[in-house]
Amino acid sequence: TRASIDIIQFTERFLASVLGASSARIVVNSALQGRGIGISDVISIVDEASQVLEFNRALLQATIENINQGISVVDQNLRLVVWNQRYLDNIREGQPHRYVRYRQDGSVLEVQGNPMPGGGFVYTYQDITQQKRIEEALIRSENNIRIYTDNVPALIAYFDKECRYLFTNRAYEQAFNIDRNAVIGRRFEDVLPVKQAEERAPWVARALNGERVSFEVSLRVNEAMRYMLVTYTPHFGDSQAILGFFALYQDITERRQAEIALKETNETLEERVRERTQALSEANAALRQENRVR
Repeated sequence: TRASIDIIQFTERFLASVLGASSARIVVNSALQGRGIGISDVISIVDEASQVLEFNRALLQATIENINQGISVVDQNLRLVVWNQRYLDNIREGQPHRYVRYRQDGSVLEVQGNPMPGGGFVYTYQDITQQKRIEEALIRSENNIRIYTDNVPALIAYFDKECRYLFTNRAYEQAFNIDRNAVIGRRFEDVLPVKQAEERAPWVARALNGERVSFEVSLRVNEAMRYMLVTYTPHFGDSQAILGFFALYQDITERRQAEIALKETNETLEERVRERTQALSEANAALRQENRVR
């Protein structure tokens, strides 16, 4: 039947991948004819299987030799069974190295290799699962904080006690036209224009002395002048030592413009009152002069 032919062909192909094509044909034909395999056929099968195995090993070795990374394979008995030249070169160079291994059970190992004076390496394995979990939790926490802070209209930044940027939100980066990846770790006077840095320096000093300070600045954002209320809030550690400070910029342009408009209105009104008062004074003086004449 057709199904039987398919099975025979599949079996022959499967055996050929292990024993070789001619050996597989001998095995299949012997099975179909119901006879045993002669000693000469066995020798032929073993010989061809050895050639196939040697070819597969050579192909595997040629493949891993053309990979940039050093590769080694250890079997279930912890024996080194496959390696490439780059792996040997790395071992011979005697350079300390470190890598992290994530295991299927969820644990994480840090593996460190250090060369011995007489040759060879000493490997140490340390379970850093808890450390990695804390790091991942911190990353998730920072991502959540960034989601919140990137979606508020205020400008937010955090500086350490050396005045180095440790955090900026999207609004701050857009207002000052900076890249967070480029400024993190840099001092604010190396990032801001000289005039802005000089204006803020006294307020920064007061914040690092433990004082919460507020002041107003004007800032050009997207070609428009905006007025900002800036608040520096010191960050205290558990021992009340200053760790840094938070910077918060709130846009008060509308309020400031209203104050300016009100001031201008008051000045205009006062000027009109002075003009009217002067006019009345002149009119009264004229009337008194006229009465004396009479």
